[in-house]
Amino acid sequence: MFKHYKDLCDVVSLMVYCPNDRTYLFTKEASGETWLPSSKCEKNCWKITAHKIYFELFGVDSGTSCHPIRVYKIWLPNHALQCVYHAVYKAAVKTDIKKRLKSKAGLRSRLQWLNAAELERQRAHSCLRSS
Repeated sequence: MFKHYKDLCDVVSLMVYCPNDRTYLFTKEASGETWLPSSKCEKNCWKITAHKIYFELFGVDSGTSCHPIRVYKIWLPNHALQCVYHAVYKAAVKTDIKKRLKSKAGLRSRLQWLNAAELERQRAHSCLRSS
């Protein structure tokens, strides 16, 4: 997401959960790392960015389903900004919305739904990441 230290800015991640099958949505990178879907903050607003991520994934408006769950403050020495924030939002999706994701061909190969056991395996192999 960032190539240079000077480019660091606020980031929003969206943790998408499907309660019907108890799975979470992640992106699989070429490096083998597994990440939460994330984006640089847009219009200086975390909430707008979370809704934008949701729309890009599912092609529908998230309505009121995106809720903040955690904010990290990261101090940056020798940077134009004193600090940046990583805001993590959550959204629960029903199976019919989850199926919409499968029709997005460009993203399909990078996105995967993982259950708790698969997440634990990713963590054990140090492959689980978040922005």
